[in-house]
Amino acid sequence: MNREKLLEDVKKLNKLPALPEVVYKIMLLKEEDCSLSALEGVISKDPVITAKLLKIANTVYFNPYGQSVTGLKRAIELIGVRNIFSVVLSIVVTNLFPIEAKTFYRELFWKHSFLCAFISKRLSRFVKGVSDDTAFTTGLLHDIGKLVFYSYFGDSYEKVVELTQKGIPSYLAEMRVFGVSHDEVGSVLLEVWGLPAEVVEAVRFHHTLTDSRNFSELTALVHVSNILTMLSSFSYNSGVLFVVLNDDPGWLRLKDYITDSDYEIHKIFDDVVYAIDIAEIAWSRE
Repeated sequence: MNREKLLEDVKKLNKLPALPEVVYKIMLLKEEDCSLSALEGVISKDPVITAKLLKIANTVYFNPYGQSVTGLKRAIELIGVRNIFSVVLSIVVTNLFPIEAKTFYRELFWKHSFLCAFISKRLSRFVKGVSDDTAFTTGLLHDIGKLVFYSYFGDSYEKVVELTQKGIPSYLAEMRVFGVSHDEVGSVLLEVWGLPAEVVEAVRFHHTLTDSRNFSELTALVHVSNILTMLSSFSYNSGVLFVVLNDDPGWLRLKDYITDSDYEIHKIFDDVVYAIDIAEIAWSRE
């Protein structure tokens, strides 16, 4: 399949999902250093998002003392104004692609995405110039191109699935079948959505960051977080048993920021269960 034609087809897809208006409103409010009341006013108009935020606010991660949260403003306060955009985006994006393909494992996809987002956010506190909400958002969306493939090129994507079952990484299998991989397709979608250029770039190069002449800290961060996510049980390629970071260019960029990297990474994996709890709430259809 011709790479340029496929990318043009993606840009022209009539049914390419648009982000709900609430996401753009929160994005604008975030830039204005908004108040809890302003966020409550926007979010309260969407009962589905409100209900899920209340569930998320009652998780151990955001509410370790187990105090019952029944009001939206309190939920926003516990989740945090800085985090609310990423959490709302997590909720809405999961329902934008109603994929019915039998080979699409919805639960695995979103748990993998959430875990990458969670790790990206945790590591971002050590990395100069990368905000935690940007890190989370980029980690969450790093594989969004796979949803475009499944939604609009599903029959052909079955060939990709067959190759990944043989142990070939998904982005290389996509290159064989389509001539383009999900990272580039995903970056096209994020451009259509109007997300920041730094997020688009990080998604575009999260597998092949060396193709970017001067890759950013955010790109390195999401690249490394994706590798660490593959060490969990939420990897698309079951044959991945270990990875070596020592010579990885992304890790070489980041490791000097982290004083005790082994300790910090082990600490992150101890908390993975919290990310999965939030993921299950966000991707549930209830």
